[in-house]
This record gives sequence, structure tokens and C-alpha cells, in this order.
Amino acid sequence: MIVQRVKPRFVIAKVLPSGTTAFYFNVPKRCLASGCPNLNQPLGTDYVEACGTDGNGGKAAALNARFDEWQMIAAGIPLESRVQIGTVD
Repeated sequence: MIVQRVKPRFVIAKVLPSGTTAFYFNVPKRCLASGCPNLNQPLGTDYVEACGTDGNGGKAAALNARFDEWQMIAAGIPLESRVQIGTVD
């Protein structure tokens, strides 16, 4: 029986020659061409470490958060969590 797991956004799975499944974070090329930092990287062969137990965590969650932050900056939306230089915050 093959178990289908939920993959987070921008995560692809590839079967390696050894038969092991590896997970990769892969931002679309159009985003990279628009100035997105290159976040593409291997996430490893452990699904839980790469994607979390339910597909909403792991290394992919941190990379998706960085991607979302880039999108907000590119759209001119101020980030609330950023401390501005020269402020008391």
C-alpha cells in the first residue's frame, strides 16, 4: 500500500536511484527571476524532518515563511515583526 503524504507548497519529491524518496524545496523560476532569494535546497529523506508530521512543519515551513516574507516586501506590505533601525522597538 502506497501512502500519499501532504507536501507543503514548493516541496517536490524525487525517488533516488537507491529507491529512497528525497524531498526538495523548489521555488518557481519566475519568482527567482523576479528577485526572490534562491531558497531551493534539498530537505533530506526524512519526511517528518522535511515537512513535519502533517505537512505543515519541518524545514519546508521555515523556507515557506521566508518566501512569504519576500512576497510581502516585494508587494510593499510592511512587516510587523521587523524592528526598524533607529526606533525604540
